Amino acid sequence: YSHRRHYFSGGQLNAVMNYPLKNAIIAYLQHGDAEFLYYSMRILYGHYPKAVSDLQMNFLSTHDTERILTILAGAPDADCSNDYLAHATLTEEQRGNAKGLLRLAVVLLTTLPGMPCIYYGDEIGMEGYHDPFNRQPYPWGREDKEILSFFKETLSTGSDCPRAETMMSFRHATDYTYIAQLLGRMVRTPTQQHINV
Repeated sequence: YSHRRHYFSGGQLNAVMNYPLKNAIIAYLQHGDAEFLYYSMRILYGHYPKAVSDLQMNFLSTHDTERILTILAGAPDADCSNDYLAHATLTEEQRGNAKGLLRLAVVLLTTLPGMPCIYYGDEIGMEGYHDPFNRQPYPWGREDKEILSFFKETLSTGSDCPRAETMMSFRHATDYTYIAQLLGRMVRTPTQQHINV
């Protein structure tokens, strides 16, 4: 990540998962390390061609990492047994603090160059430690509506942005296929328009 990679020269990859940006956003929100965030962004956007930066897969958590809400709560798992982690939940205070930080993380994720990608369940406040505790089933009917509403509002502001438009699909709760899918951020063209779904 610290220098241009040959696989972006054509014929191999268009972009990669942006772990350095994820780590920099988390360091900034947990420790106030703005210098590390700035340095990371400068390296990423300085060493990658703009076309690659605009396509980087930006995320806050994945199936390979702890869930973002759990990370932002500062809930350590280093010395905990798997049995404990399988049943652990954040306290009300931890969850409240983490939700505030999550809002800032989502704003950064959706405004920095790249494609914001949401790991299923992060948009409704799922918690979870390392694999397999971050891969629990989607909690249908128990979604955190406050977090979901914030994700919807933040991700749907792209129609006013001259650089990009964010497209989301939210089906009504009465629809058995109810799902929130991030379709991706797309470079805006003159023929693109905001479509209400």
